[in-house]
Amino acid sequence: MQPSKTTQQGPLDREVRFALVSDLDWTMVDHNDHTHDKLLRLNHVWNTDLSHDSLLVYSTGRSPHLYEELAAEVPLLVPDILVCSVGTEILFQGVPHKPWSDFLDRGWDREKTLEIAQAEPALTLQDASEQRPHKISFKVSSGSDAVVQELTAKLKQAGLEVNVIYSAGVDLDLLPAAASKGKALAFLLEEMDGGAGRPRDGVLVAGDSGNDIELFAVAGVHGCMVANAHPELRAWCDAHASSTLFQASEDGPGAIFQALEHFEFVKHAEPRPAGVAVRRAVVGMTTAAAELFCGIAPQPPTDTVARLGEVRGRADWDGGAPEDP
Repeated sequence: MQPSKTTQQGPLDREVRFALVSDLDWTMVDHNDHTHDKLLRLNHVWNTDLSHDSLLVYSTGRSPHLYEELAAEVPLLVPDILVCSVGTEILFQGVPHKPWSDFLDRGWDREKTLEIAQAEPALTLQDASEQRPHKISFKVSSGSDAVVQELTAKLKQAGLEVNVIYSAGVDLDLLPAAASKGKALAFLLEEMDGGAGRPRDGVLVAGDSGNDIELFAVAGVHGCMVANAHPELRAWCDAHASSTLFQASEDGPGAIFQALEHFEFVKHAEPRPAGVAVRRAVVGMTTAAAELFCGIAPQPPTDTVARLGEVRGRADWDGGAPEDP
């Protein structure tokens, strides 16, 4: 994972011009592109044109654990803010944002919600890592639309305030009513109102599936729907078409790049020069390894030092690296 060139100041403590809030899987990361060429190009534009006066926010359905797995495999920039578990966890530099978790505790009966959901035969609990304090996650095996409607009715009948989010045709997340990717973003924007203020030029959100819909619904944001979007997000965007909603012609990070130029958050982004290509030896590093490579993380494990010594001997991070064969 590549470090973004941002200051050490807290993410909400500085005035910024722009904020990018992006989903990860199939949005920021195109899992069909094993070269990650479009992501590397986007990273270069961010570090050269945007990072000095902008915020980078990842908003993912992944738990912090699965986010770290992805970051070890893909050349992601380190975000200023990480929103995990479908908006139920906000982290600043890996530290949970307590005001958000305290807010979600209000009225959330996790035990009773789980009991009612587990009675549905079409639902199977996802891995333990994806069960979070404010998120219960299932896979839906069959009759998805009917299952979602029936479960929603049962939860309401039991007097439970639960946000039921169905996405990608198979994933079902049960969250506190006050939680979602969009509600987490709205919470952060309200905190900015009490501090340095919202981004002057605006906020761009990007996504591909149903759990991104509430991001697009946040008042005042610009939206980027990637070309590979799932039907539920595509239907929502078709129904809410506007001048601030961009339906891209490219998949994944290529779509974000298109939206940055479409809305003129960057005036004109030059193609990524060969000299700033990140070698594939760097792709797949852990966070600590990537930070060491850029000289911002002390005393890593011995095997990491050896590996980075080999990489440093072949290429420079910011320039001079030959293209991969």
